[in-house]
Amino acid sequence: MNAWQRFQRGEAVDGDVAPAILASWHRSRDAGVDPHAPRFVRVDDLDLRLAHNRQLIAVAQPHLAWATRRFATGHVIYLVDRDGVVLEAMGEPAELRERAQRIPGVDWSEPAMGTSGAGTALATREPVVVHGSEHWCRAWHDTSCCGCPVRGSDGQIVGAIDLTASADDGHREHLMAVRHIVYAIEQELALLHAGTIERELRRRAEDATRTRDELLAIVSHHLRTPLALVATSAALLEQLLSPAAGSEVELQLGQIMAATDRMRSQLKNLLDAGRLEAGRVKPRLDSHSLLELVTETATDLTPLARRRGQHITLDVDATLHVRCDRELTLQVLWNLVENAVKFAPDASAIELRGQREGNRAHVCVVDRGPGIEPESLSRIFDRYFQARRRSRDGVGLGLYIARSFAEAQGAAVSVVSAPGHGSEFCIELPLADP
Repeated sequence: MNAWQRFQRGEAVDGDVAPAILASWHRSRDAGVDPHAPRFVRVDDLDLRLAHNRQLIAVAQPHLAWATRRFATGHVIYLVDRDGVVLEAMGEPAELRERAQRIPGVDWSEPAMGTSGAGTALATREPVVVHGSEHWCRAWHDTSCCGCPVRGSDGQIVGAIDLTASADDGHREHLMAVRHIVYAIEQELALLHAGTIERELRRRAEDATRTRDELLAIVSHHLRTPLALVATSAALLEQLLSPAAGSEVELQLGQIMAATDRMRSQLKNLLDAGRLEAGRVKPRLDSHSLLELVTETATDLTPLARRRGQHITLDVDATLHVRCDRELTLQVLWNLVENAVKFAPDASAIELRGQREGNRAHVCVVDRGPGIEPESLSRIFDRYFQARRRSRDGVGLGLYIARSFAEAQGAAVSVVSAPGHGSEFCIELPLADP
């Protein structure tokens, strides 16, 4: 009389059966599973279960097919969900799957079928081998089952794999193959989960960017008008200011105008950065006079330079025409010159040079400011980066936008600088066809 028979008679079998199997027998008896006549239970929500586990099934199917080829005939390998319901089964011959009821929709959990590979693996949350008479149901005493739970990326059990063979063909070494299959499935599930997270994070980032751009658009709309009014009023007051008003009034008025200029510049940089990130910068290339571009920039920024006693000088080849987007190029030049005005000493000169070099034109903005530390040069065009220089006005977008607008139209921006020797920022533009 074997251990299973003695257990059924109520005799003690401690020491004759593996502890995991004995514990499963007790659970099977407590669940009321008939050891002599297994009751096959088919769930009525199979379609919902298949839909819910479609990713698990899709990942597992190639591995189940590999096992079917590897172990040839006389084997059945099947996948159950976390409740023990069969989702997919493969193996030859097909009659074996039918006879053993390893078919989709059948409940192979331990409370339904007693001690078995898949059911007991789910119950113990560990890999298990159930051989011959270790099965709770006598009908499976001629089989050997190797079961292993499958865990999702969060560590929770999502199902189990069971490889069933005849007791003569089954080997405990089969469990190693099942564990390798489960490991491969878990790795693929983790990769898919990571991809899902990445897509969700990307979606959230895009939503945040869209919200930010909408907010900036609203803010800019409501700030532009009052800023323009402040600037116009300050300029008018400057014109009407009488000599008797005193230097203090003149100083305060100059500070109002300077602060207004900074706010308008920062607001434009924020909006331009939003355009860049949203991919809304579409260059329209045409032929333009280099001298006209540089002169317009210098004219626009001369009032800002004068407030600090600076003057802007031009040395540009008047014969050169460049192929560029006019508005983008003006913005690049504006940002480079404004940067020079910001960091150059009071009462100093800022030079704008434009010459031909090969088939391209080089426009350089030269200042006599404090220069840039070597460790900052490689990052000076990065978004939000600010070198450790005297002024901390702005948010670190001006040079980033200059480089981005230049690259958007096939141009390039570079810098040469050293502490104590000023800086030279250059934009390299293709020459227009004659």
